[in-house]
Amino acid sequence: MLVGRRPYRRTKPYPKRPSMYEPFEAQIKAWLEEDPALSAASVLQRLTRSTPRALRKRT
Repeated sequence: MLVGRRPYRRTKPYPKRPSMYEPFEAQIKAWLEEDPALSAASVLQRLTRSTPRALRKRT
């Protein structure tokens, strides 16, 4: 018998969390087609202006 070793236990798979990106995917793709050099910070800024309730700062 080995001392100090725990038996292997398989963990339960965790459910997938919904993506925050999905509802805005079409809009983001449209912006990137217009301006492929658009930065992620600019995309986030546009999203917060267009949907302020969905992407608000958490305190």
